[in-house]
Amino acid sequence: QKFSRFVHPTGRFYGVRLFVDLLLQRLYGIGATIPYFRGLLSSRYASREIRQLFPQNTTIFRACQMERVIPLRHHVIQDSKFDAEVISELFFEISAAARDIMVMNYIEEATAAAIGWQGVYPFFRYCFDGKQEYSYAKEEDNYWDELGDDDSNDE
Repeated sequence: QKFSRFVHPTGRFYGVRLFVDLLLQRLYGIGATIPYFRGLLSSRYASREIRQLFPQNTTIFRACQMERVIPLRHHVIQDSKFDAEVISELFFEISAAARDIMVMNYIEEATAAAIGWQGVYPFFRYCFDGKQEYSYAKEEDNYWDELGDDDSNDE
């Protein structure tokens, strides 16, 4: 999962959010993301017992509720668009009834792989409430540094 390569947790949140947003738009149409997550939260996560499995996560809350503008780098946008195109084509090969279940499972698994299973419910709750918008990142935004990047000039 490429989003888990981002060193900064906020970069992981923003990267996964963009990818999921683009995937749902390709599968269900523009504007489908927020209603999709409202439905997911009110069905799959409706039980208090289920929600209690997920600890409070102030990092996700701050990243998604305090920062309303999500800064993105061009390469993150392009990678997410490409991945959403490829994966949506695979989902279109599945019958509609099975597709909906598979998409839900896939989104949960992709999110858990990037940010950990404990963050899945808070991420869905706080990062898909419709109050965020995207913009291009400033040069000083370091959310997109990846593991294994070596910025030193040791030769």
